[in-house]
Amino acid sequence: MIRNPIVTPVKALWSRFQASSSPKSGNLYACWVNQEKLPEFIRSSQPAVRFLNLLGPLFETQIPERNLIRNWGQPTIPNSAFLAACLIKLEEGRDSMGDLLLYLHEHPALIWLLGFPLVPSTRYSFGFDPQASLPTERHMARLLRQTPNQVFQALFVNSVHLLLQEFARQGILMNDCVSLDTKHILAWVKENNPKAYVDQRYKKDLQPKGDPDCRLGCKRKHNQRLQQSDEPATPKTNPLPAGNLQIGEFYWGYGSGIVVVKIPNKGEFVLAELTQPFNCPDLSYFFPLRGLDQSGVVPRWSRTRSEKAEPVNRLVPFRAKGPNCVVGANGGRSVG
Repeated sequence: MIRNPIVTPVKALWSRFQASSSPKSGNLYACWVNQEKLPEFIRSSQPAVRFLNLLGPLFETQIPERNLIRNWGQPTIPNSAFLAACLIKLEEGRDSMGDLLLYLHEHPALIWLLGFPLVPSTRYSFGFDPQASLPTERHMARLLRQTPNQVFQALFVNSVHLLLQEFARQGILMNDCVSLDTKHILAWVKENNPKAYVDQRYKKDLQPKGDPDCRLGCKRKHNQRLQQSDEPATPKTNPLPAGNLQIGEFYWGYGSGIVVVKIPNKGEFVLAELTQPFNCPDLSYFFPLRGLDQSGVVPRWSRTRSEKAEPVNRLVPFRAKGPNCVVGANGGRSVG
C-alpha cells in the first residue's frame, strides 16, 4: 500500500479540504494585543509586524462577517481578511489584485496574519502552501464588487473612533467648523469614453450596459454666452440659436460626499462618507452625512460647495441643536 500511486493524489486532494486546520491563524486585533505569543516566522517578518501595528487596532470592533460555511469544500474568504488585504494594497501602492496577491505570496507571514484559509503543506517550514492558500485574482475582484457597503462603513467608523481617541489622548480639541464637499466618480462604461461612438450618449433613459447602477449627471456647468468672433463663418446648414447655449460636462457615474475636519498642524480628517448616483444634487448629501458624522461635534458653519462659490444671498439658514448652520441653496448637479 505504501507504494500505491493512488495514495499521493488522494492525500493531496484531502489536504485541500482541510483548510485552516493547521496552523491556525488568529484575528488581527488578538494578534496585535498578544504579539509575544505569535509564531517566530511572524515576529521575524518586518512587513508582518509593520502591518500588524498599523491594522490591528482597526479590527478591535467586530466587522460584519459573511457566512463562512464552505461551499463544496472550498474555503470562504473572511471579510476581515479581504478588508485588510485591500488596505495593504492601498498602503503598498499595488495597482491591481494580481500585484497584491504577488506581494502576499512573497510575504507568507501576511497570509497567516490576515486570516486567509490555510492549506497545510510540509514543503514549507511555516507549515502551509502560500500559493494554494491565496484566492485567485478573479475571485478577489469579485469580492470587491459584491462585498456589502456596510462592511466597508464598519471599518471606516472604527478608523474615525481611533482618530477621536488619539485626539483626546493628545489633548487636541476638535474644531466646531467642518467642511462638506463632493467628488465625481466616473463609471467604467463606454459612454464616458469620448473616442467611442455612442448614439445618444447623454440620454438619461438609456442605461449603460456596463454599470446598471450609475446615473447621468453634470460635473460642472457654465451659463456664459458664447464668444462671437468678428467674422463668423457662414454655416452650411441652418443652425440652432446658440446665444444662450449652456456649456456643461456630463458623465455617467457616482458622486462621493465627505465631511472633513481640519486640525491645525495635523491635517484634514474625514469624519463621514456617502456615495450616491451622479444625478443626486449636492444639497442631498447634507442631512445624510450629518447623521453619519461620528465626531459628535455640532458644526458652527457648514456649506455644500459646488465648482464655483455660491453668493451670500443664495444661503439659507438651518437650525441645529447648537449654533446655526448654513447650507447652500443651490442644489448642484442634477439631470431632471
